[in-house]
Amino acid sequence: MITRALILAAGKGIAVGDHPGPNCLAMVGETTLIERTLALLDALGIRQIAITVGWRGEELRRAIGESTRLAPVLKRKITFFDNPGWDRPTGFRCRRRDHFSPSGPCWSWPSESPRPRCCAI
Repeated sequence: MITRALILAAGKGIAVGDHPGPNCLAMVGETTLIERTLALLDALGIRQIAITVGWRGEELRRAIGESTRLAPVLKRKITFFDNPGWDRPTGFRCRRRDHFSPSGPCWSWPSESPRPRCCAI
């Protein structure tokens, strides 16, 4: 059973609609994309959620912390990782996540990379 998830939200990407900030904070109805994703992971029984942040990462952290749609118990499942190299070429963006994966090293790559997004954890 999968109990951990890694969300890659560090890059600027291509804007979703007319939302000027991080895409994961774009609204769909009355909920942001990140709120929908976190609620879905929680409903699926995910016990640990890691979010890699970079561009406007503090804005994302604040939005999750201040969200009234996410239960406090869900917010406590979240660990944030800073990626200061979010704007560098893909090869520099891979990061090791040893402390998130007790079973061994876990590497993550951005979605545009031909490598796997994350190892099995």
